[in-house]
Order: sequence, then structure tokens, then C-alpha cells
Amino acid sequence: LHHQWLPPTLAIESDYPAETRAGLERLGHRTVALPPMAAVQMVQRRGQLLDGAADPRKGGAAAAW
Repeated sequence: LHHQWLPPTLAIESDYPAETRAGLERLGHRTVALPPMAAVQMVQRRGQLLDGAADPRKGGAAAAW
């Protein structure tokens, strides 16, 4: 999901639920569907522990050693 200032459009990956896109359009957003393009990886610290996560849309998995 990405909001572009000029032109004022909301780029939304095509695999978002149709209800989500329709709801955004009802709120006044002009949307354009794009093929899935992003991937998110993260590491979060919980005290002395580190939690890792990978975006399942890209076939990844968290790994540690």
C-alpha cells in the first residue's frame, strides 16, 4: 500500500481483498492496482530474545544461528 502525492493515487497490491479496496474508494481514495511488489522482513527485540519474521508472500522464513 503506497500513497502517492502527485498524482494523488493510492497504489494497492492486486492481492488485497476487494472489500478493502472498495472501502478505501468509498473514503474518497483513487486507487490503482499493482502486482505484488513488496517484501517485509523484521527483527524485534523482546528483552534478551530476538524474534524474526519473513514475508510469507515471498516464500521466505525466519532463520537464526
